[in-house]
Amino acid sequence: MQKELLFKKLHQTFNILLCESKKTRTYGTKQLLSTSEISSLKCIERNSNTKAGDLSRYLGITNGAVTQLAKKLQEKKLIVPYHLKGNNKEVFYELTEKGKLACRGYDEHFKQKITPVEDYIATLDEGVVNSLITIMDLLVQNSDTKNKCAIITDLDSDTHTNQTDLKRCEKCQNSY
Repeated sequence: MQKELLFKKLHQTFNILLCESKKTRTYGTKQLLSTSEISSLKCIERNSNTKAGDLSRYLGITNGAVTQLAKKLQEKKLIVPYHLKGNNKEVFYELTEKGKLACRGYDEHFKQKITPVEDYIATLDEGVVNSLITIMDLLVQNSDTKNKCAIITDLDSDTHTNQTDLKRCEKCQNSY
């Protein structure tokens, strides 16, 4: 009976998280931001001097979608485009103060959501933690994300000199 309840709770949790991801929030600004908008802002925050084309890879969306999203974020005065000296072809983006405020607001929101979970996990013994990790690994292994993610995982590539050179998909967190 408890095993059935666990499975039902997992399913319920996934559905709730999916609904949460569709909800717009202000994150300390006066404007509602979608998940894709705050994900884009966080991606720009984490990846300075990043080309628009790189953002499409990090976010797992097309270049056209990056352009549309960037336009919305510019209209909301959350980012500004710029060009590197001597490179007028490629567009880069940086956060405005308002964009930085939204990122800080998101970080605080996330911290409020995750801290009780972290505190609870800290009380669990290693066996329970390992069982939970196995469940999560099985869910990821059996998802379509690994096959449909725009990012191709390549941890063995010669182009990466160390772990800090790796980039992560903002959606599935695959490294490339």
